[in-house]
Amino acid sequence: MKASKLLLLGALLAVMPPTLVGTLPAEAQPASAIGKPLPQKSTPLGTVTVRVIAGNVRAAVAGTEVTLLVNNEPRKARTNNEGRASFDKLSPGVTVQAVVDDEEGKPTQSEPFPVPSDSGVVVMLTTKPMESSPGGGAAAGPMAGGGMPEARVVSGKVIADAKLPGGTLLVRITHNNLQMIDGRPKDPQPPAGEPVHLVGYSADDTVDFRTAKANAEGGVTFDNLDQTGNTVYFALTALPRNGGFDRMRSNAVQPDPQSGAKMVLSGEKPDSAAPFVDDHKLRRTETPPGKIRISLEGNPHLGQTVKIIDAATKKVLAEAPAVLPPPDEKDVQSASQFQLANNLPAGKLEVQLHGGNANENNPIPDVAVKLVPADDPKAEGVTLTTAKDGWFETMLPTTGKHRAIYTIKGKEFTSDPFEVSQAGGRLDVLVRWGTQAPPEVLVDAPVEPTVVYAESVVQGNKLSGTFRSLPFQVVPTAGVHVPILIYPRLFFTFTLKVFVEDEQLGVQGRWTVFNTGWAPYKGEGDDGVLIRAPRGHKAGILAGNNQNDVAVVPNEGFRLMRPIPPGEKTFIAGFTMPIDRGTAELVWDLPNGTNESHIEIKQMQGMVVDAPKGAQTGTGRGNDGATYYVIDGINVDPGQTMQLAIRKLPAAPLWRVWAPRFVAGFVIALMAVGIVYALSKKKKPAVDSAVRVRRAALLDELVELERSGDNPKRREQVMAELERIWIQS
Repeated sequence: MKASKLLLLGALLAVMPPTLVGTLPAEAQPASAIGKPLPQKSTPLGTVTVRVIAGNVRAAVAGTEVTLLVNNEPRKARTNNEGRASFDKLSPGVTVQAVVDDEEGKPTQSEPFPVPSDSGVVVMLTTKPMESSPGGGAAAGPMAGGGMPEARVVSGKVIADAKLPGGTLLVRITHNNLQMIDGRPKDPQPPAGEPVHLVGYSADDTVDFRTAKANAEGGVTFDNLDQTGNTVYFALTALPRNGGFDRMRSNAVQPDPQSGAKMVLSGEKPDSAAPFVDDHKLRRTETPPGKIRISLEGNPHLGQTVKIIDAATKKVLAEAPAVLPPPDEKDVQSASQFQLANNLPAGKLEVQLHGGNANENNPIPDVAVKLVPADDPKAEGVTLTTAKDGWFETMLPTTGKHRAIYTIKGKEFTSDPFEVSQAGGRLDVLVRWGTQAPPEVLVDAPVEPTVVYAESVVQGNKLSGTFRSLPFQVVPTAGVHVPILIYPRLFFTFTLKVFVEDEQLGVQGRWTVFNTGWAPYKGEGDDGVLIRAPRGHKAGILAGNNQNDVAVVPNEGFRLMRPIPPGEKTFIAGFTMPIDRGTAELVWDLPNGTNESHIEIKQMQGMVVDAPKGAQTGTGRGNDGATYYVIDGINVDPGQTMQLAIRKLPAAPLWRVWAPRFVAGFVIALMAVGIVYALSKKKKPAVDSAVRVRRAALLDELVELERSGDNPKRREQVMAELERIWIQS
């Protein structure tokens, strides 16, 4: 799997709702997307959008200042009402990093990342720790005690409740009207009688559907849910408002036998003029009322059949082959990059415009480019037009900075400032329009409101299987656009630290398994999913909070005992590897491959590392102040083997290897001589029983001392006493 495909998957996982699992650690939630760049075709080329939240994806932070370091030069912007700050006109390839102050005024930042040349980027930052999953015990939400958050803010969030029986889900629906009265959340105007739906996706590809109407308090209870982990459930409702509908869907719920769960599904207030809530709007393409648009993302193929299926009856309501939608030529994107050219005289500028429709890269002639002072973009400047080859050249003043302004298909663009005071330079301008979207189907929606899902079956290749969208609701006043991800169902990544300890290699860190589907992943058989460790590893160990749902399998690795929910499952584990004559080898069979994995090896003098093929290497300083050899970007295809060797490590002296073997041989020889000597003598009186018992005890003790190598002084004492007993008897 290529890194670009992993980033695409990261973008899709970012919209995956977290799953309620009674023992699921907080690390397994989509908080892993915080600070990571997510390329997005719908974001203009050369644009980085930073979204700032306060510990919850629905808690946007408006009006806060965000800094984007562009090649370490700061640019600043404030977030809008949705918590978004945008930085545009960035040159492809420049390194950027987003920074925002948290609630205590301390900076929190994203990973540094390059601006891609074929899309914009979205990155999310949070001003306070992400709310953990219910199993972590830190989730805040409705009916959770303490202050009462606004219902809309926590809509769809799942809360574990030990007071409810296992396999029970309580859903409360509201028009954002919940209030804490007499210590209980109450709704003065509950939407009693409105239907609430529950869709269950199972590991065996079956679909469960239930529906019930809200009681007088706006509540619905679903019980007898599957507690084995083989099914996850999604609650849905659509509340009418102002001639339309607020459509809500919950996060995924994987019921736990130890406790039930509860949640709120909230729209806006009945008289609110806010846009209609639509938890189904996972893609920005507008789809007209009466239509369903399904995008096939990941690794689809043209002509692949997509079916729209009624969740209640399992009846196929529509089906069509996937086709490429027509490119939208109004979607014009551009990015420019300036480079100094020491072979050009100061003041000389060469400009190239190229690109075209979708992924074309052709010269763009006849484009007027105005060159103006950087601090006065409205100045008259000088205007030149690209030739047939897309180029032109000119001389500019060698004082001050300049900008280039150009218009493509009615849309104006401005380059970043550049200067040619010391040497000439070249301005490379890339323009794209009509970016090609992934294959899709567009079909008529059912006339009557209902709950449906989209499904596509792949046969005859490595991706064979059934792939589904999230369930969604059809309403007459709005269309819907949701994706189906055609992708390997399971993949694996790790971040490990390696160090030498007691003449062996210690390996420990974070292991993450991704389930890219919406149903739990069970694997083959009923024993759970096996995550292999390298060949010849020893002493597997797990962090305490992972021991309820992960098991050590000697000589094999680690087994996830419950089906893996949608999204990711993370655990902390370690093992040891033997060091043989100064060399440790990790030969790692990876049935599911690995993507963008990371290893840090504590540096030792003279150490030599043979890194896995294709990985990036370097050195860095750890939190402990030590220097580490860093291996990044480890990518291994499914079914292949990763090989890593660490050579010239400290090795035990040869005498420590051979001395125990020599001593053992000497003891055996001594015993043989004693037996022969005894047999050669005249028969003596029978040995006293107490002497026989003592001799046997000493022999047992000697064997144990030889095996362990401990206490050499005691070993000498035992051998001396044995020799004396044999001579005397």
